[in-house]
Amino acid sequence: MRGVLATATRAGRVPPRRTWLTGHRDDTGPTCPRCGGRLRDRRVAGRHTACCDHCQR
Repeated sequence: MRGVLATATRAGRVPPRRTWLTGHRDDTGPTCPRCGGRLRDRRVAGRHTACCDHCQR
């Protein structure tokens, strides 16, 4: 987590890395970079988020 935050801080935003979930969430038919499962769109506390039901229990 520290490495991810350090990279995002240096970039000034969350970079769209293909190995990161954020790099896939806006794709057509987004898939999880870890398991290849389908990402599900959700609203959490009024904000849009994407998650993988298999990897993020």
